[in-house]
Amino acid sequence: MKSNIAMYLDFVSISNSLIDTLANFGIAMTSCTATQYKIAISEEHASTIESALAQYIENAMVLNIDDYYSIYTKKVTNTTTILDAAHLATILSTQLQHNGLLQK
Repeated sequence: MKSNIAMYLDFVSISNSLIDTLANFGIAMTSCTATQYKIAISEEHASTIESALAQYIENAMVLNIDDYYSIYTKKVTNTTTILDAAHLATILSTQLQHNGLLQK
């Protein structure tokens, strides 16, 4: 539970000093431990992805989704709308070509 609290506080950009203060009270783990935990999760994820790509390289595809949403638009009030927001989604799909970088 302490790790979940510290990870959430770090995710919402709470300062390390506040996380460490809560750790001193026994409520959360320290900010240093949370950073080490995030690094371990990131490294494990990279390893998992690399191994899955190596296993399924013949069928692997990369899907990039660029979801753009702009709230910086003209705010002109009239009787029907308050503002017009711009939203654009771009999806790019590419099949991976085996180039020998990933070994089975």
